Amino acid sequence: MNVCAWCKKKIPKNCEVFGLGAKVGKGIDLKGQEGEIISLFLVLADKTVPATVTTFNSEAKKNGYDLMFMTCSQSCAKSLKNNLQKEKDLLLEIIKFDKN
Repeated sequence: MNVCAWCKKKIPKNCEVFGLGAKVGKGIDLKGQEGEIISLFLVLADKTVPATVTTFNSEAKKNGYDLMFMTCSQSCAKSLKNNLQKEKDLLLEIIKFDKN
């Protein structure tokens, strides 16, 4: 699946790609999905993005990432990163509101 996680353009073979790693929240267990591609729905962007679940012995996992995203450009990587951060911030606000 050589498709940009953000803009959904097909990425041609032998073309430069850009990777983006992310951690998942505590209590989320992805062990049964290692090496698989999962879909994440970003509520604020109204967009579903594919992510690869890192395997326990991968360099990405050793660097602290649970998920990896592939994009076609630095611009798409930046947009994806910004939107992932917005989703995280939203979840933290919901949790904070729920505790009050």
